[in-house]
This record gives sequence, structure tokens and C-alpha cells, in this order.
Amino acid sequence: RAVTALQEAAVELSIGMAHVEGISREVGAVQLGQRAETLEHILKTGGISHAAEGLDELNHLLSETARALRSVAAAEKQKG
Repeated sequence: RAVTALQEAAVELSIGMAHVEGISREVGAVQLGQRAETLEHILKTGGISHAAEGLDELNHLLSETARALRSVAAAEKQKG
């Protein structure tokens, strides 16, 4: 049962990574999109246990991207 639950979680995460990849590339966050694509592949082929380090890096890239997007939004707001 536990193995099946982990496999199902890996599938769900891989679907999420596909969404992150697409959205990231739409906003120009190339590194984030590439990491999400890599994680999607890892999750489809190796499961969750192989993705832990990549998820940490993804979290870092998400934070950097959010900071950059907030900065751009603030600059646009100042322009009027």
C-alpha cells in the first residue's frame, strides 16, 4: 500500500511539474522551467525518492522567481 501511495504521489507531482514548467516559461523563468521539466522526468521514471534534491532547488528557484516578479510589478506600478 505504501509503495502504491508513493507511486501515486509521484504521478501527481509530475503533473504539477508540467504545469510549473509551462507557466515558468511563459513568464521567462527559464531555469525554473528547466528544473521543473527535469523533475517531471525524474518523477515519471524514478519516483519521489530520487526527486528530493531537485525539489529543494525548485523551491529556491520559485522564491527567486517570485522576488523578481514582485520587483517587475513594483516597477510597472511606479511607471503609472
